[in-house]
Amino acid sequence: MKKLIIILTFFLTLISHKGIGQNNIIGLSSGNYAGIYGVYNNPAYIQNNFSYNNISILGIGMYINNNYLVLRKEDHSLLKFMSLDFSFPTFVDENGKDKEMDDIYNKSLKQAYQKAFVNGISYMQSYNNFGFSISTRGRMFSRVKNLSYNLAKLIYEDLNFEPLHNIIFDNQISQSIEQLSVTEIAAGLAYNIKSKNYTKIDIGFSAKYLMPISGVKLYIDNVNYYLIDRNTLTINELNGTFDASFPYDFNTKKVPGTGGWIKGSGFGFDFGIFITKTKKIGRKKYMKRAENVKKVYYKYRIGLSINDIGLVYFNNNALSHKYKNASTFWPNIRDIEYENIYGLMETISQKLTGDPQETNTGKTSFKKRLPTYFNLQFDYSFSNNLFLNSMFTYNLNAKHNGFEKPDYMAIMPRFEKASWSFGIPISLHDYRVPQIGFHARFYFLSFGVENIIPYLGFDDINAGDFYISINYFLEKGFKHKNKKGCIGYEYRKFTKHKKY
Repeated sequence: MKKLIIILTFFLTLISHKGIGQNNIIGLSSGNYAGIYGVYNNPAYIQNNFSYNNISILGIGMYINNNYLVLRKEDHSLLKFMSLDFSFPTFVDENGKDKEMDDIYNKSLKQAYQKAFVNGISYMQSYNNFGFSISTRGRMFSRVKNLSYNLAKLIYEDLNFEPLHNIIFDNQISQSIEQLSVTEIAAGLAYNIKSKNYTKIDIGFSAKYLMPISGVKLYIDNVNYYLIDRNTLTINELNGTFDASFPYDFNTKKVPGTGGWIKGSGFGFDFGIFITKTKKIGRKKYMKRAENVKKVYYKYRIGLSINDIGLVYFNNNALSHKYKNASTFWPNIRDIEYENIYGLMETISQKLTGDPQETNTGKTSFKKRLPTYFNLQFDYSFSNNLFLNSMFTYNLNAKHNGFEKPDYMAIMPRFEKASWSFGIPISLHDYRVPQIGFHARFYFLSFGVENIIPYLGFDDINAGDFYISINYFLEKGFKHKNKKGCIGYEYRKFTKHKKY
């Protein structure tokens, strides 16, 4: 059980969350047929795609990456992962103990990130110079940020690692473990404010109503400690905060507990702009029917957005604790006993301050800022079918006041037609982890991975991801004869597209 807790902590980082990370999947959110996934990236995208009508039926995806726990390459393969009876392999370490996963023991700060999303029925419509979208989704993410190597190793070894005993560790770099799961309903609007000569400018806005399922934020400003042996801990100084809310009754241990699955509410906003350099002189045209609007072929377009501005409130089954200049001598720490989470928090407060209620802030609710980030997009057209797009995100530091996602940058050459497309995303997760993957779309079906390397079996595996979506769209501006033989501008289903 202890090893299972370790795996969940570092590899999945407290499982559960809502789709708060899918926006950084460059393969799914880029291109001229991305639909609602392009809107998640930049709400002005509604006016910058080659379809006038887009319905997203279903989308799912997940992503895991960490620099501490690994599966050894000799113990895994793609075929093993796909088998129905797959189980994590075990091996015997140098101390003769069975372990499910190996660790990377060095002095670098430990990072872990996990995200997942489920996209529900969503709709996007573009008409003349105006467009709108309605979407539903659930998203989640978990993250360990800047965990010191000594804490990571001691947790992994269950405090039984003698080379780290009787050493004073003074960790002054802030560390955090966080998790957020939410469902959301969103609406977006976009408008073309300029279409003149070879320039087209569109702006967009989206608003989201959030229904959080769970949220956790453990933020440690600094900690000074040493472990005398596996049973005795001395903390000289600890400063930090801990806020949590789960669909779990802290007293009865029942799921989802009092109040059901939804533990609060929240709101969020996205703002975006696209500037497009077109291949032909453009001007605003007003068509009676949406399908009569033609595609706008372009040389390049630049987009900038700020996403997830907002707050999420937890007012159901919430805990809030603050640790200020806490210290303790804690013998027999491995023998700690408690009946429920309330009892555990009171025991920790008693040990750190001498009072079981001292660290309790007395709040029955708390709020956190959403993981706000800037997103810069660039798409260059070599021809009407060959493109190179890039994405760069910068996340705002929230400290203990909110949630944070890792930064991300990527480029992706792609070949794109209405009936199919293919791209190769090359990215840097958190500006430090290189990745190469693939994205493919065949008619309404899109799928891919951000990082294909772990599946090839060349090295130990410390990451994995996939995504798949079903997206039905009607394409802009095709001519065809109707039943009476007349020719008119009509959209046709993408399965009957013409080549350009």
